[in-house]
Amino acid sequence: MISQSMELPKNHTEESDNNCILILDKLGKSWSSRAQVKNDEIEVDLIYNPDHDDFIDSLLPFHEHPRYLEIDDETRTLILSSGWIAYNEKTIDIEAKIISPVCNQLIYSELPGTSNHIIRWLAAETLVDEAYHILMVLNTCYTCRKQRGLLELKLPSFDLVNNIEKEVGRYSHDWQKKLVRLAACIVSEVFISDYLSLVSVHAICSGLRVQTCPKGKRTATGL
Repeated sequence: MISQSMELPKNHTEESDNNCILILDKLGKSWSSRAQVKNDEIEVDLIYNPDHDDFIDSLLPFHEHPRYLEIDDETRTLILSSGWIAYNEKTIDIEAKIISPVCNQLIYSELPGTSNHIIRWLAAETLVDEAYHILMVLNTCYTCRKQRGLLELKLPSFDLVNNIEKEVGRYSHDWQKKLVRLAACIVSEVFISDYLSLVSVHAICSGLRVQTCPKGKRTATGL
């Protein structure tokens, strides 16, 4: 529960603020070397190989279920492709509905202590990253849907976004709602790295599928 008032911690000092700004400044200046939008665009259609699975068995919550282990390869392929689409569309939801709104709040200095130009500059860079990644993921999903005959696949809204909206709805003050969204944004960005590390072990990263999941290697524990 968020209390009706906020106070800065007792050890909060102007020096700590300055140190944070210096770190953010360095991060912002390195953006051009990190930003995917600065690189050549990847043609997803050219690297897509339908002979490889789109996703990883072990990331499916039912991957050890007897009925899943008994299905034919064609059905399994479609299930894995659906899992890949769900993963990517959830990524779009996180970036469009959780991360980007907070970036806009930072750009417009709607959160306390965010009127500094460097904070707004870094938020704008992040917003560009999120928008470009959404474009990349949309292209990835469309290619997968087209190749697998899943253009009509409809997915329900994701629990993460729904639960955040429910939590926001518990509070009446605008600053409380913004704080909930800020916390959700930070947690989403921090913990997605752990999930991406797991996925990248199987050479799938940053919303782009690569050709390292050959078919025919199904076991109860994954690839």
